[in-house]
Amino acid sequence: MNINSRCILCQISSLGKVLTGMDITEEQRTDIVKYMMNHYATCDQNLPSPEAYIAPWERLIAENGDVDPLLEAKRADDELGLSLLPMIQKEIDASDNKFETAMRYAIAANIMDPMPPPHGMTMEQVLRETAEAPLYVDDTSELMERLKKADSVLYMTDNAGEIAVDRLFIETMYKLGITTPGKMTVAVRGYMANNDATMENAERVGMTKIAKVISNGDNAMGVLLNRCNKEFKKALYSADVIISKGMGNFECLHDWREKPVFYLFITKCETVAEVSDSPVGSFMCMLRE
Repeated sequence: MNINSRCILCQISSLGKVLTGMDITEEQRTDIVKYMMNHYATCDQNLPSPEAYIAPWERLIAENGDVDPLLEAKRADDELGLSLLPMIQKEIDASDNKFETAMRYAIAANIMDPMPPPHGMTMEQVLRETAEAPLYVDDTSELMERLKKADSVLYMTDNAGEIAVDRLFIETMYKLGITTPGKMTVAVRGYMANNDATMENAERVGMTKIAKVISNGDNAMGVLLNRCNKEFKKALYSADVIISKGMGNFECLHDWREKPVFYLFITKCETVAEVSDSPVGSFMCMLRE
């Protein structure tokens, strides 16, 4: 999905929020803003949207002393995600369809963000409410049946914090006998990629204790295959079932049809709404093949 005017405005807003929280001089801030404006004015309009974000994001990191400006926020999100697991586990235990309930919470957890809009609700309240939303595209039954038959599964994560709920979803699959730890591979970003999960986040929430976790070798907020490492590509092309979390992964892979992919995400913007043929705010369990 190539970058367009809406993507540019969204990315500038996101980068601006990160910039506001950085402890740097006003001169540095001004230079960064000028760099961002020039970048988006001159960048290749055929770039995938997540790829266009990389250069200004790397500039923020460089100006921050090569330290992730969202490091502490992501750690806090991990702790928040972990704190929500007992509540989510109770919901799963009480459900007649434990697989779907665990999956819905995994999708709903995509709302966790270091810079959320003010809503006057606790994250537990938001998550409960969001998880009750109907699925606009519902390929849940097909996902479960294919998981039961699969010898290998690749689960591509998205955000920090959210990855804690992903862990609970995967553990639920194990408990239900739908798949096993030996069949599961979980992929995270290679290094600092905005608020996306890396190996550090996987370790913090205990994902590395329940599944093989690999890095995709890249810092894009999505899966850009031309930038990913060999280990990730091998896992991708050899997997019987691929689960892709989050909108960024969908943006990068929605027209990649070499393997079937189950996309679990919330439609958060008009551009993705158009590509996925779903209204903004939709809950998606979508198979593309």
